Amino acid sequence: MRRATPLGGVLMPKRVIDGEGLWRSEKLSRVEPVWMRAELANLLPLSLANGVFEADPRRIWSLVYSYNRPEISPEDVGSILAEYNRVGLFFRWVDRQTAKEWGYWVGIEKTGRLPSPSRLARKHEAIGPKPPDDDLKTFILQSSSQWLAKGEGGFGLGFGIGPGSEEESPVSHAPVPVSSPPDLCEQIVAIWNRERGLLPKVLKLTDQRRRKISARMMADPNFPATFAAAVQKASGTPFLCGAGSRGWRSSFDWILDETNLTAVLEGKYDSAKGGSAHAEQQTGKNLTAVGLRPN
Repeated sequence: MRRATPLGGVLMPKRVIDGEGLWRSEKLSRVEPVWMRAELANLLPLSLANGVFEADPRRIWSLVYSYNRPEISPEDVGSILAEYNRVGLFFRWVDRQTAKEWGYWVGIEKTGRLPSPSRLARKHEAIGPKPPDDDLKTFILQSSSQWLAKGEGGFGLGFGIGPGSEEESPVSHAPVPVSSPPDLCEQIVAIWNRERGLLPKVLKLTDQRRRKISARMMADPNFPATFAAAVQKASGTPFLCGAGSRGWRSSFDWILDETNLTAVLEGKYDSAKGGSAHAEQQTGKNLTAVGLRPN
């Protein structure tokens, strides 16, 4: 019988891992460097009864590694999760109500890998928020397309958590619905509009922008923090705020470009003169000259 076990004041579920499933996982075989593959066995027990878990690297490090794995750092945990995300094992999103980042093991809802519906109905085990359906489907399709393009198949998760079917006949164990979490894209837009300063405000979240944000998040699991740092720096950089001779200002879509974002963070557009105050003054002049008012 699986019971929640207290660990540092946190209730942790007990899980029995399917070793053969791990050993034969096609997705896990794509994880690089090789040493990260074995860490899946350490991370799977984080799963709540619907296959989700809080995906903050520092929290995971404190629960899983801090006691007896000094060679693993919180940064290492972040890298492991990013690699699992890259190969399609792990989907992540941010919950609007709590602002917490959550993860979901793709395919874990298959029969026998999670507690039975009757057990969930009796509230023997804790569940987390339900992954956003549309974003999860998009992630799975993109992941599958990525590996199909490389001539590789085998998209099954390749691991099980058991025993999982201690009573009735096998049934599908879909995550229990709870309040729908927000789109990560909305969080990125909110960061921009909060930190933009003199930069143009985002008025609409288009499908093209959603695709760009999703792609960036897949490449960088810490993208919200990276993006926030870039916007803060851009809003204080005179040239990017319109202080140039042409009055050009960087935009949301421009910053979303990986090359541009990296250039901002690396200081490519830093000016030796002035700062945010200089940028505000010069930008105001440039906009006034063409009959516009700074927004």
